[in-house]
Amino acid sequence: MQHTNFHEPTRAESESAENYERKEIAMAANTKKRKIESLG
Repeated sequence: MQHTNFHEPTRAESESAENYERKEIAMAANTKKRKIESLG
């Protein structure tokens, strides 16, 4: 029998990680858009 310390993420954990990544990507895109707009 193998004993591993690997933690299987629960559905809630993986979903919140996904949402966090999406938020980060959206924020980066918004920042880029604002920079372009401010450059005119």
